[in-house]
Amino acid sequence: MTENKNLSCFFLSYTDGSPETAEAVRSAARLVKAGKGKLDVLTVTDPLPFKDEQARRNDIPVTEWQSLPAGLNKLAQSVLPLLAEEGLITIPETLSFKEETSNRYSIRLTDVNGQPLRLWVDYIGSYDAITRLNEEADHDMVVVSASSSGLLGRLLGKDLTSQLALNLPTSLLVVKEPVHPTTPFVLCSDGSESSRRAFGALRRLVPLLKSNIHILVNEGQDPSTLHAWLEKRKLAGNIMTMPADLEDPAGEIISMVHPGQVLVLGASMRSTLAKKMHGSVPQEVIKRGTFSVLLSKELPEMSEDEKA
Repeated sequence: MTENKNLSCFFLSYTDGSPETAEAVRSAARLVKAGKGKLDVLTVTDPLPFKDEQARRNDIPVTEWQSLPAGLNKLAQSVLPLLAEEGLITIPETLSFKEETSNRYSIRLTDVNGQPLRLWVDYIGSYDAITRLNEEADHDMVVVSASSSGLLGRLLGKDLTSQLALNLPTSLLVVKEPVHPTTPFVLCSDGSESSRRAFGALRRLVPLLKSNIHILVNEGQDPSTLHAWLEKRKLAGNIMTMPADLEDPAGEIISMVHPGQVLVLGASMRSTLAKKMHGSVPQEVIKRGTFSVLLSKELPEMSEDEKA
């Protein structure tokens, strides 16, 4: 992960080329353009054998991009225009790609902030491709659109979003509505060790945001430390309260978040087995909410939320 002192954020965004997953790329691009963030974009397609001379090609002109192998064609024809529309890059006149590892290829560019920007295509499953690249590149945050695998897939935890929320060691931004630097964020903090994780991921985003940060607390919880946290970072926002000891905490949290906001939650500290058997509030909110959710996987002791 990037060092906290730099307060920059290294994003990995995934798209399968559909309009739904394209919004994850757009949202990540907007955040990166607003500050000193960096971005990798990954897509996955069916295996396609490359000839030896295709393993690395330089200076491919625009007129030949349509004939690029699957995946690389998707990056050139779909992802590049998205990034250009968001103002993060200028579409180059030529492209070069190379095989980085077995069956994984990259296109390397530079964004308008002078930061390296890499486009990747992998020929294995989406979940494996994301986790493999994330582990190797050590991203701070993975950005995906909400999966639409149907009710059974979600119940069994087999959709991509559920798998990443459960198993990915990196913070996860699940995009259901467009995210901009001006999008208000709502951080859920009930004082538990799990909720303290939320501050770590949000701190990475603060330099990229131009919006209010609201904090949701339990009724009776002392908000003084949270007020100090906002004031120290010169952030505008409100402290909102909700009843404690609810039968449906996920439902209450969902009712407190407005359309167009991003909810920030700390990942459950329960064991993976317990989460698979009984679920967790963050997973329920991601499944049932209509807004984007940032699930922070930062360690509580790294969040410094007690330090005003």
